[in-house]
Amino acid sequence: MFYHSQKDIATKIVKEKKADYVLSLKDNHETLKREVEEYFKDVEQTGFNDDKILQYSTKEKGHGRIEERLYYYSTDINWMDAKKDWIKLTGIGMVIRKIEINGQKTEERAYHLGSVKTAEDYARGVRMHWGIESTHWSLDVTFMEDANRTRKGCAPQNLALLKRMALNMVKKDQERNPKKSLKRRRFIASLNDDYLEYIFSINFR
Repeated sequence: MFYHSQKDIATKIVKEKKADYVLSLKDNHETLKREVEEYFKDVEQTGFNDDKILQYSTKEKGHGRIEERLYYYSTDINWMDAKKDWIKLTGIGMVIRKIEINGQKTEERAYHLGSVKTAEDYARGVRMHWGIESTHWSLDVTFMEDANRTRKGCAPQNLALLKRMALNMVKKDQERNPKKSLKRRRFIASLNDDYLEYIFSINFR
């Protein structure tokens, strides 16, 4: 099923799933995104010392990579004209993602709307969102999913499920071809029965 906007998605999550949401603010909500950016820019000038800003951070190290995430979440949103347009909206968030790989440092920022109430729940929602986007990117690169035109009946859902299963299966290869891309591993499995048997063996032991 396709939804026309993030507002539709938020409504479905709250009403049908009885759950909370954290949704990314992108250029399709240009004005709202700019307002949120300006809000956190003002707060940052005070060193994030505003009592209304909830904070949470994580830091991960491994294989020459250090990734730090700084989460800032505010429920001070009565000033937002858009508040009335989003179901159960409770706050806005910004995450700063700092990555260092072999001495090379990069930094990126992302902004969100949410119905959660704590910085920890905001962080959890962002991580889930990133996981979904990462999986979609992998599926598009490996299976060219965005180019697929399967639309009839349950075929799109069934095909998507099979692709995700295949993707997760080749991801587990840490011995035969760990340095090859997922796309390359899938291709090898389609041609090499021995490698295909190996993929099945590590997934169905």
